[in-house]
Amino acid sequence: MDPRWPFTLALAGMLLVVGCAPSERSAAATDEAARATLESALVAWQQGSTPARLRVAEPSITVGDSAFSAGHRLDAFNIQPNPMDDGRNYRFTVLLTTTDPNTGESAETETAYEVCLEPVVTISRIE
Repeated sequence: MDPRWPFTLALAGMLLVVGCAPSERSAAATDEAARATLESALVAWQQGSTPARLRVAEPSITVGDSAFSAGHRLDAFNIQPNPMDDGRNYRFTVLLTTTDPNTGESAETETAYEVCLEPVVTISRIE
């Protein structure tokens, strides 16, 4: 197991608590905006970016994803339609194809990402 995994999981939990504190969101925080934010982060990952680079980019996106943080390559992704909406955040189901940098093994997984647009843009993989 990657030694950074517990740190990544703790970070994702903190992001959910700290990054998504408002009980209501503004009208600008739509499912389309959340999908576009998730897609931009996944495209950046696919192009070789890192969570640290996304955090300091403009606009800043904080991503909590153990595979992304561990350096897995994102080969392909497919964001499924109809995200869940809890009134504060959106949860998307995403099909990922990743490659482990240590073993070269490719894996296809279905996972969920929770996207919070306010007050801090955060994307947390729900594992």
